[in-house]
Amino acid sequence: MALSLLIPSTSSMPQLPASETNAVDTLRALAIAGVLAHHVYAYGGFSLPYLDLNGGLLGVQLFFIISGYLIVQSAQKYRLGIFVLHRFFRIFPPYLFALLVFAGGYYLLVPDYRQAMDALSRYFLLNIVNLQFLHPASVLMLDPLHVGWSLTVELFWYAVAPLMVWWCGTGNGSAAKLRWLGVLLGSVLAACLWIVMASHGRLNPLYEGMFATVGLPLSEGLRHGVVDNAPPAQLMFFVMGACLHVFRTELQRIPSAALWLLAASVLLFLPQWGSVLELRPNPLTGLGIAAFFMWMLRTGYADGLTRWLAKVSYSLYLIHAPILVAVFKYLQWNGGAAWIAAVLLIGIGAEMGWRWVERPSQALGKRLSDRLRACEQDGALASR
Repeated sequence: MALSLLIPSTSSMPQLPASETNAVDTLRALAIAGVLAHHVYAYGGFSLPYLDLNGGLLGVQLFFIISGYLIVQSAQKYRLGIFVLHRFFRIFPPYLFALLVFAGGYYLLVPDYRQAMDALSRYFLLNIVNLQFLHPASVLMLDPLHVGWSLTVELFWYAVAPLMVWWCGTGNGSAAKLRWLGVLLGSVLAACLWIVMASHGRLNPLYEGMFATVGLPLSEGLRHGVVDNAPPAQLMFFVMGACLHVFRTELQRIPSAALWLLAASVLLFLPQWGSVLELRPNPLTGLGIAAFFMWMLRTGYADGLTRWLAKVSYSLYLIHAPILVAVFKYLQWNGGAAWIAAVLLIGIGAEMGWRWVERPSQALGKRLSDRLRACEQDGALASR
């Protein structure tokens, strides 16, 4: 399980009120904490009640909803060229750095990975361009970060968000909001249709050839991981986040108690709702997360730890799984010393990634976008 943790830096977003920035930081921190809780159980066997099995799902979908909430604002504010520059320099330099470092390390030290890379190296091109979820070889066998699927899903959202903004418009009028409601309904229906078809094997013919080329059976577990969770099944969560922004005035009228009741009745019973609806993922989870999201926006809460986790969340997301795998699977360390080592490596690595890769790349993206904006303004003046 992974998160697209790809939550956009608020430095490239329209300026948010301080309380809203605090709330988004806390939500981001909670999302990465949920993913970590799931992965320390999956790779290290350390169990936190409820979050060990459900934290990954909650964390990823919360990340997607936050991304929808922020990215739609960026797409509304910036022209397409500037929007693309912001997204590229936010996402790709840290991703490529982590990908190449861990792929190189795995290739040198892990025989199974080296064998897979030698046999399937052409598919690694999909990993480089962050589209590894499009082929099982890339996402199942060549992804050293173990979280690549969600990054591909995020890129699909970046591609369609400007189109949705163009179609729905940037205003707050009733016509624009009706279009957004249509987009939300369409995304939910499309997701449910995809998930139902995938879970019943109707989409297997689209994937059987790809699985056969790498010698993997299209088992139920692999089908769920690769087919059921494909971008069409996940897009609804981003659109839910976008609608939280579009309908923020109307949603403020909902009593906080109602938000709490909805969030608790959904999020505390994820396995039960999944069994009842027979949809995994399912839109009801997104509705519960959206209710919790709205309540958090009202609190404006943040502290030092949540701000730090929010700041380094993307780097932490990229490096935590391969470090856990290295410590507990390949080195086969265990006990308290292993956990201390893993926590220190992840925390220090995330801070270094932020300082030395993320922050410089975002600053470069801002300089280039400012230059592009200035060129556009000069061109507009010259044409008058």
